[in-house]
Amino acid sequence: MSAQADSTQDRQGSQTGEVSIVFVCTGNICRSAMAERIAAAELSDLPLHIDSAGISDEEHGNPIDPRAVRVLSERGYDTAGHAARQLTADWLASRDIAIVMTERHRQATERLLESVPEADRPEVRMLRSYDPACAGRTGDDLDVFDPWYGDQDGFYETFDMITAALPGIREAVASRR
Repeated sequence: MSAQADSTQDRQGSQTGEVSIVFVCTGNICRSAMAERIAAAELSDLPLHIDSAGISDEEHGNPIDPRAVRVLSERGYDTAGHAARQLTADWLASRDIAIVMTERHRQATERLLESVPEADRPEVRMLRSYDPACAGRTGDDLDVFDPWYGDQDGFYETFDMITAALPGIREAVASRR
C-alpha cells in the first residue's frame, strides 16, 4: 500500500486490483493527513492505495501539523515523510473514492470533477458518512471540524472521528472487490 500519490497515472490501483482512496481536507496537514496515516495502518490487510490532499495550496510542502503528529505518534502511527499537496482533477480521476472532511470540501471536490469525464469520477463521500453513529445525518451535520483553529484536544477528537469511520470504510472497500 502506498502513501505516495502519483496523479499522472491511470486510475491508481486499477492494474493491481487495489481500491484507491484519497482523503481530502483544506490544507492537507491535519485531518486528511491523519486519516491517510491511520487508514494506511488499520486497513493494511486490504488491497488499497491510500493518499491525501488539500483543496487549498496554502500549506503546500508542509509536514503534518505538530499537534496531529503528537496524537498519531502517541498511538504508534508513522508521521514521517508527509508533504502537503493540493488536490487536482487529474488526481481525482485516478482514484476510486474521495473521502472528504466537510460539506465545503465535498462541494470543492465536486467542482473539480466537473472537468473529469463521468466514467472517470470517483465516488465522493464525507468521512463521517461511514460512521454508523452518524446514520441519517447529511451535509454539514457530517463535518469533521478543523482542529487547526483549536487546541490539542481537537486533534484527539479528530482522531476519534476518523477511527469511528474505519469499519464503514473497510466495508465499502470489501463491497468493491
